[in-house]
Amino acid sequence: MRRVRELEEVASGVEAERLLKQAVVGSNGVRVIAQVFDDRDADSLKHLALALIAHPHTIALLSSRDRETARLVFARSADANGDMNALMRKACEMIDGRGGGKPDMAQGGGKKVAALDKAIEATAHGLIEG
Repeated sequence: MRRVRELEEVASGVEAERLLKQAVVGSNGVRVIAQVFDDRDADSLKHLALALIAHPHTIALLSSRDRETARLVFARSADANGDMNALMRKACEMIDGRGGGKPDMAQGGGKKVAALDKAIEATAHGLIEG
């Protein structure tokens, strides 16, 4: 079991490097990675978020959808500003869900899967525009 976890961490690190290259840099110099995946569980999103925020000046807005559920994980590196808990609550309102956490990492989910792309886009836009 420990070996599987180690492999997941390696895979998340490789994927994080790829996503960092696609990041949009906001007006405050912070890289924002906003990504919607299909059929990815909350643990996988969290592993990827942790791999991303290991890099400085980074905010990760990660989400996944299946037919009936939208999942979200928002996280920021220690040197990035922003309240991920407040952002999560706003995004969850848009997807008829709920969530929460701490200022540096929050998780949530909802039933309005069709609104997930718009919720992530609106959250990212707010961070990028400052």
